Amino acid sequence: MAAVTALVLILFLFRPGVYRLRNRISTSIGSALGRKVTIDNVRFHVLPRPGFALEGLVIYDDPDFSAEPMIRAEDVFAAIRFRSLLRGRLEIATLSANEPSINLVRNNQGRWNLASLLERNAQIPRLRPPKLHPRAARYSLISKPATPASTSSWGKRKNPTR
Repeated sequence: MAAVTALVLILFLFRPGVYRLRNRISTSIGSALGRKVTIDNVRFHVLPRPGFALEGLVIYDDPDFSAEPMIRAEDVFAAIRFRSLLRGRLEIATLSANEPSINLVRNNQGRWNLASLLERNAQIPRLRPPKLHPRAARYSLISKPATPASTSSWGKRKNPTR
């Protein structure tokens, strides 16, 4: 009995395969979004819906927009697409995040970092990126300054009263 208890304790503490599973899930989300994704920890759930509890999810931004992550969330539930399992693939149907931090950045050409995600979805009709369900999200809207010529002309306006 003591040997069985020790084995269960060792399997609980070391959780073989969790690192491989974590990498597979982050790769699945990352390839669907076309972004680098990291996850700190993964737990598998069967009920109420099969999926994974993800801790420390970070979805990085396009480097052309920002070095900061686009989305950061400590607690996320990733629900699995059942049909993908029948094809031998792991696809995430929805990502439900509690209190995520979402950075939306507009570059100096007026293009938003979210646009590349939407364009990617339109270009690959068979690709179904996960639906995002943020709860109590914190959004940061960042607009990078326009070109130096247009910003410097603001200070050089003629005063119409003189």
